[in-house]
Amino acid sequence: GYHVIKSGEIEAERVKTFVEARADLDSEFIAQESDAAFNKLSGAMVDAAIADPRSLGAAVKASGVATARTGAISASGQSESGTPAAGGLEVAGKPEFLKAAFSAAVLERGVNSELITIAPGDAVILRLAQRKRSELKTFETVRAEVLQILSAQRQSEMLKAKAAAAI
Repeated sequence: GYHVIKSGEIEAERVKTFVEARADLDSEFIAQESDAAFNKLSGAMVDAAIADPRSLGAAVKASGVATARTGAISASGQSESGTPAAGGLEVAGKPEFLKAAFSAAVLERGVNSELITIAPGDAVILRLAQRKRSELKTFETVRAEVLQILSAQRQSEMLKAKAAAAI
């Protein structure tokens, strides 16, 4: 079939002038340059970490980035005291970090991890400094903590019962 279309008005396309587009162009250029610098730096860091897989020294020297240290962490991201993100490093609790930290390469072979991208423009390479095997705690060492938890549970149950009775 045929269609007949009547156009009532045609408007010229509106194109931004250079002055109007300059801010967008500047921010796009800065983002591209930042990405390029990050990729170059992380590439040098990865190359150095691969060349010397049993140390971060070469990676630190190649990238100029300082090392940071976490405290002991579990596979769930908890410190020995049970708080998240051991050592104050936010990346220590991230799933990507934990997956690499507990990988066979890092734990068993003792080599540097691959580059771990935490977020755009934020990446790390990790190395295991010390491994502490998990162990069961004796009842005496956790007695006070268990009693505190049980007491809190009982108080919560009593408050719920009182609230239900009041209604």
